[in-house]
Amino acid sequence: MTGNKEQVTIKDGILDLRGNAIWEESIVSLDGDWLFHPNQLLTKVDESKNEQLIKVPSKWGDYQTEKEPSIFYGTYQLTILVDKGINEPFIIVVPSVRNASEVYINGNKISQSGTVAAEEKYYTPMNVPTLTTFTATDNGVIEVLIQVANYLDPYDAGIIRSVEFGTSSTIRVETLLSYSMQLIVMIAFLIYAIYSFALFLIHEHNKNYLYTFFILFFAIVIQSLGSHEKILTFWLQLNFEWNIRLANIGAIGLSIGLYLIAKVGYKISNKLWSHGFYAVCISMLLLTIFLPLQWLQYIADACNFILISTCFYAIIQLIKSIREEFFVADIWKMLAVVALFHNFIWWGIWIEQGIRVAFYPIDLVVTIACFTMMWLHRYVNLYRKSLEQAESLANVAKEKDSFLANTSHELRNPLHSMLQLTEVVLDRNKNQLDERATKELRTVLHVGNRMSILLDDLLDLARLKLTKPKIQYQSFYLQAIVPGIMDMFEVMIDKKRVQLKNEIPEDLPPVYADENRVLQVIYNIFHNAVKFTDYGWIKLKATIDDRKIVVTIMDTGVGMDQSTFFRVFEPYEQDESMSYLSEGGVGLGLSISKQLIELHGEKLYGRSKKGLGTELSFTLQISDHTPTKEVKVIEKPQLNDRDVMEEEAHASILIVDDDLVNLYVLESILSKENYQVTAISDSNRALEHLFQKEWDLVILDVMMPNLSGYELTKEIRERYSKTELPVLLLTALSHSKDMEVGFHAGANDYVVKPVDSTELLARVYNLVQMKRLTKQQVEMEAMWLHAQIQPHFIFNTLNTINALSVFKPDKMRGLIERFSEILRKKFDFASHHQFIPIKEELQIVEDYLYIEKVRYGDLLTIKWNVHDTKNYVIPILTIQPIVENAIKHGIMRQQKGGSLEIKTVKRNGILQIIVKDNGIGMSKEILAQLQSGKWTNGRGIGLWNTNKRWKQLFGKELRIRSLEGIGTVVVYRIEEVNDRRGGYDASNIDR
Repeated sequence: MTGNKEQVTIKDGILDLRGNAIWEESIVSLDGDWLFHPNQLLTKVDESKNEQLIKVPSKWGDYQTEKEPSIFYGTYQLTILVDKGINEPFIIVVPSVRNASEVYINGNKISQSGTVAAEEKYYTPMNVPTLTTFTATDNGVIEVLIQVANYLDPYDAGIIRSVEFGTSSTIRVETLLSYSMQLIVMIAFLIYAIYSFALFLIHEHNKNYLYTFFILFFAIVIQSLGSHEKILTFWLQLNFEWNIRLANIGAIGLSIGLYLIAKVGYKISNKLWSHGFYAVCISMLLLTIFLPLQWLQYIADACNFILISTCFYAIIQLIKSIREEFFVADIWKMLAVVALFHNFIWWGIWIEQGIRVAFYPIDLVVTIACFTMMWLHRYVNLYRKSLEQAESLANVAKEKDSFLANTSHELRNPLHSMLQLTEVVLDRNKNQLDERATKELRTVLHVGNRMSILLDDLLDLARLKLTKPKIQYQSFYLQAIVPGIMDMFEVMIDKKRVQLKNEIPEDLPPVYADENRVLQVIYNIFHNAVKFTDYGWIKLKATIDDRKIVVTIMDTGVGMDQSTFFRVFEPYEQDESMSYLSEGGVGLGLSISKQLIELHGEKLYGRSKKGLGTELSFTLQISDHTPTKEVKVIEKPQLNDRDVMEEEAHASILIVDDDLVNLYVLESILSKENYQVTAISDSNRALEHLFQKEWDLVILDVMMPNLSGYELTKEIRERYSKTELPVLLLTALSHSKDMEVGFHAGANDYVVKPVDSTELLARVYNLVQMKRLTKQQVEMEAMWLHAQIQPHFIFNTLNTINALSVFKPDKMRGLIERFSEILRKKFDFASHHQFIPIKEELQIVEDYLYIEKVRYGDLLTIKWNVHDTKNYVIPILTIQPIVENAIKHGIMRQQKGGSLEIKTVKRNGILQIIVKDNGIGMSKEILAQLQSGKWTNGRGIGLWNTNKRWKQLFGKELRIRSLEGIGTVVVYRIEEVNDRRGGYDASNIDR
């Protein structure tokens, strides 16, 4: 129990609590001088013939006299006096009394443990605690009589632990708390014990877990049998005899567990000692089981001695193990045994001294925690080793994939060259070759194409393992691509009695997928069907099912059994029983197809039956858009003759490749597009040419002697940025890792060999345009910055300040303040890409107009109609350049001057800022040039650049209307800041 316990004074068997309400808040320990009636069983106070004082708790063997040389039973008596009229119930807690007891309150028996009798044959030992509720008499008297009997060990008998007294509420709460804590610890130990045994069964019978099970299981058995509450005794309704037997078995089992777990940590060289220990333990078990009850108490003392000795021995052995060969797990094991040893030592001291204390679970919890840390450490080590093994296996897999990919690349280029040369020979000499030679060359092409397909499958598998390819979604019609696939396989089935059936309906809606990947999937499945179908038909059909298009390919081929069908979707898996029917392959087509369909978020499934054929289906998403039925050709934007001369005629390209054939091919492709090409085969000489003139693009082969393409790219990047001189790498490798190395070296783009001329021209054109547009953008930015800081405005303002300094100094100071604020904003280059509240931008405009008004006086009329601009932001210096342009190039070009109006209109959450002047206006040609991508006028750069910035930020241009002689109107349309997806903090609008 954990409540406050008060010690009171009991004198001559009487406890007087009158006028002392200590029992209301505390538990009273009834330790002191009780009256004892040896060899008498009293139920009432006045029945006594012989009495003496005895200390409680104590053994009555210490009080044996010549008059009473042997005491087998007796009655303890205590009178408790409380205030009269107390109706609150009391509780008296009688601990386990050796070995039977009955409690009488005011002459009424209220509880018993076992059976107390004056003759041994009627005596039944039990030794379990009792807790009883009662009330005092009207006079406040509580007469307590406790009958005790012990025929098994009369000397070691009596009330040897403190009796407790208190109110019902106080004691029940404390008892429930103690019981609950013991129950929680017991359940925790049982769970951990079961977990240890399960680990023993799972982990190839690792004995460490079995020994841990012994320790945890038997430790909690002993604790629950010998604690104050004796939970297990109550649950199992054990009698006194089996309570002792099980406690002894638990002590021996725990001793064996401790010895074995210490033996694992430290090799015990003396086998005689081990055999002796096991012999003693087995002897104790046999004695516990077969000896009669009167001898069990002596066996219990021996078992407890063995347990304590084994705990001490295990600790010493574990310390030796740690010192000789340090293992973290052994430290936790040792700490667990120390905590358990600590619990047993103090528990034994409390029992022997008769001290009743609160249940103390800390050391037991520490035991569980230490074993947990031991397991955790072992699992961390196992996890670390598994990670190392997984990493090693992953490296092996990468090396395998790299070998396959590299080998495929090495074979692919010469194979393509052989196929191309064969086709050239066939086409060039078709009228000169005889039928047999033509047939043999076509056979070479057929076999070469099969090998090319195999190499492509190996490359696709390597790519799918290294990285998931990006799916290029587009809308297209299946019925438009299937006939081409059918035609490809017509040649392969010439000698077979097989019909190809295309049953895709003409009105099938378009699908939304990657067209090239879908082509590859259909080709792979069709190719598999053709290989294993010698007669019958191969059918391709498509149906609509729940907003999905289901594509099905069926054949009447040899089919597969169920286990083989599911296995062929794994890489390198085939139906070995039918391998003699196939035309080669390594079993990759279906695996790649399944992965490609799953990358679309769809599924590939089917069924097959041996001898009847196979049916495979996959789903595709229906497109919401109707694709164009025209064939799309990717080509360069059409330019007029002047654009060609300006954009391409002077584009200088440097090509570096150690293969002269590749140089010749690249030079031929690029020269026909008006590029000025310089081809070099020596990478060292390339460095000399590189810095002799300005190049628009450098094309480098990756694999070159002396300096590789990567190293040459790094040399270029030391001098030029990616926009100053783009670099295009050519490589036969398409691994993501190789591309990553190239991009880290500083390349702008990649082209995989063999080079496709259309792709090469498109990438070259884009890189050349990128460089030129970047250069043009830098020039335009410089012009815009120049437009923001116009010297004539500064000089005119300074002259105005000078003139005002003589006649109107006050006005001069105001002008200086406005002028300095404008200069501060204009020279703050770091904020030119920031958003600011419209209120701040209009303040800049107001400062500027104040200066211009002072300069021009009545020639300039300004009208303001601005309101409700809160929650709207705008890029800095967006309105002021337009206002300056209106005054400089519009109003002040007229002798009479003019007016400028700035107003705001808010509709449906959209704020419109209108800048309107009645100046000279602009011509239609200038307006058209403002909307084009170039500005060659040289004047009005502020208006053009502001319009361009606005379009880049918001996706739409300013609304500009102008008529010559009438004036110009510029309209800004701005959404609320809550809808803006930028980095501006709306909380800073009203600063």
